[in-house]
Amino acid sequence: MKIISKFKDFYDHKVAKYGIDPVLVFDRRHPSYAEILHSLPKPPAEWEKEYGACAVVSELYIGNLRVYLFATDEKVYTSYDIGQVLGKKSGHFAFQAIRFQDGAEYALPQYGNYYWFWYNEIKNTTDFQATRRNRDGIILKPYRDIPLLLVYYADPNSPTRMSPKRDFAENPQLSALGIYIDPDIVWQNICEYLSQLKSESETSPSVPDKAKIGNKGFDEKYSFRPKMKGNKP
Repeated sequence: MKIISKFKDFYDHKVAKYGIDPVLVFDRRHPSYAEILHSLPKPPAEWEKEYGACAVVSELYIGNLRVYLFATDEKVYTSYDIGQVLGKKSGHFAFQAIRFQDGAEYALPQYGNYYWFWYNEIKNTTDFQATRRNRDGIILKPYRDIPLLLVYYADPNSPTRMSPKRDFAENPQLSALGIYIDPDIVWQNICEYLSQLKSESETSPSVPDKAKIGNKGFDEKYSFRPKMKGNKP
């Protein structure tokens, strides 16, 4: 693929391995009005007072590949760093914790938030592994043309019944956020997604003029014509 960008990222060097495909263009430039995300939200102090060391969970979509991110005070872990998912309790409340491959263990307080975007799915998930997932759902569909999409909550205590708003970062600079994944995985999945978007745009059938007229409730003979003698219904 061909990358157009004002910044560099850790997977860019893979162009030497895969080459430049001018047909598949990954444009990472942000509009001048866009707010740039410089770091992932860190665990609130009240979480750590209650649960000990904690991580804030977000999702990164690399094309159709969904990867979980776990932001701690020390670093950002990903699905590829997980060693074991653990069930824990704090008083009467159950929650999940993760032990990563480096031996570090963190609680995931978001797991108990019924208004959290991923609650219904996460409560039945035992591994948090990277999985393929399409973006046709109501939440992600507006961002379907964005190859690299970060879904997160700027306030980790969100969402609430009154404020369910999610936050999105389009084509972020992963290295600036402390996110590192196998660069081959990133490159290949973005290329695959760009190819998918291109194929879909090419195969989407164009609507003939006659069909457009019918869809608007007119007929072919009288639609969009001024009233003239002889053109009586």
